[in-house]
Amino acid sequence: MKQRSLESLLNLANRIRDATVACKFPSDTLDNSLHTAFVMETESESPRRRLMSQDITSLEQAPEIARRFEIGQAGAAGTSRTPQ
Repeated sequence: MKQRSLESLLNLANRIRDATVACKFPSDTLDNSLHTAFVMETESESPRRRLMSQDITSLEQAPEIARRFEIGQAGAAGTSRTPQ
């Protein structure tokens, strides 16, 4: 279940969560399994690396952290100009 083109990270997380309704994950590993699926299916490599470097074990935290990282990257790209 890959992230769709232009799909928000929150929508990806919701699709992954919705898909688990039919799965039989043990309740003690469900959050970790959802988090792992989210990280692996995130389209952009930069947020994926950031998520893998964080101590996150819940799908609830991952989309917000990835979103903040993407916003920070976009802001940095917009402000990194060569001085004249």
